[in-house]
Amino acid sequence: MTQTLLSVENLRTCFQSEAGDVYAVDDVSFNINKGETLGLVGESGCGKSVTSLSIMRLIPTPPGKITSGKMIFKGKNLMDLSDEQIRRIRGNEIAMIFQEPMTSLNPVFSIGNQISEAIQTHQNLSRKQVLEKTISMLKLVGIPDPEKRVKEYPHQLSGGMRQRVMIAMALSCDPDLLIADEPSTALDVTIQAQILDLINDLQQRLNMSILLITHDFGVIAETADHVAVMYAGKIVEYTDVRTIFRRPLHPYTIGLLESLPTLKDINHHREKLKTIPGIVPDLLHVPPGCRFHDRCERATQECTLAEPTLDEVEPGHWVRCIHWNWERGRKA
Repeated sequence: MTQTLLSVENLRTCFQSEAGDVYAVDDVSFNINKGETLGLVGESGCGKSVTSLSIMRLIPTPPGKITSGKMIFKGKNLMDLSDEQIRRIRGNEIAMIFQEPMTSLNPVFSIGNQISEAIQTHQNLSRKQVLEKTISMLKLVGIPDPEKRVKEYPHQLSGGMRQRVMIAMALSCDPDLLIADEPSTALDVTIQAQILDLINDLQQRLNMSILLITHDFGVIAETADHVAVMYAGKIVEYTDVRTIFRRPLHPYTIGLLESLPTLKDINHHREKLKTIPGIVPDLLHVPPGCRFHDRCERATQECTLAEPTLDEVEPGHWVRCIHWNWERGRKA
C-alpha cells in the first residue's frame, strides 16, 4: 500500500508589486508518495520553482507570501510550524538541490566546509565524525579522491562535480524528500545522464521521495512515477508517467510533447518542430476563463466564460479542460 509523504492542497503563493498582486502559484494540489518521484514540468515562469520554494518555506517576505493552502508532510502542516520548527525540517527531512551549483555554492568556503555545515546543524556528531561523514557523502555521489576534494573550492571543480557536491550536501542528513530543481540544467548531455542515473540510484538505495522540477520531458520519462504539468501557475494535468506519454489529454501537454523531436522528424529531414502559438498570459492580467484558451485549437466560447476545474476524468488522471475528450469527439 502506497503511503503519502507530502500532500499539497490548494497552495497559493502571491508576490506583491506596484502594479498589483501576482499569483505565481494558484490553487496547486498534488501528492508525493514515499519512495516515488513526482515530475513537475512546464515552461519557464510557470511557477515550478516557486512551488518548491513554498514547500521549503523559503519565499522572501516581502514581496512574496503564501496566502492559503496546506502542505501536509508526515502528518504535519508545514504552514502551522514556527520558523524554528521549519528550520529543523529544512535541510534535514526535506532537502533541495538548487538550479545552478556555481551560484548556489559559496565560493569562499571549501566544499567540505559547506557539506559539513548541514551535518553539524542537524546531527549531534563530533568534529571527526562530521569529517568522516562528509568524505563518505562525496564517495556516495561518485566524486573521486574525496579526501583531497573535501579541501577544494567550487571554482576548482567542473560543473558536473559541483552538481554532485550539491547532491551530497542535500543528502547529508538522509532526507525523506529531495526537491531537485532542474538538476541537469547547464550540463552537457553526457553529464546530465550521469547526474540523473546517480539520483535514480540514490533514491533506490535510500528509499527517499523526489520532487523533480524540469522542462524536459526526456528527463521525466527516465525518472518520474507521476507527472504534474503546470501552466501559468496552475496544474493543468496530473497522472502517472506512462499515461502522460500514451494518452495526454490537455492541449498544453499535447503541445509540449509534439514539440519534441522524434526519429520520424529526423528521417523526413524536418527542419522545424511543431510549436505552441502565442505566449504565456501576463499573471497581472489573467484572461477570463481557461488560461490557455487563446493558444488552444480546441477553444470555444465556453472556454472564455469560466475557469475549468481540475477534474478526475478517468481513474488516476486529472485534467483542467472542458474539452479533454475532444479527439474522441472528432473521431466519432
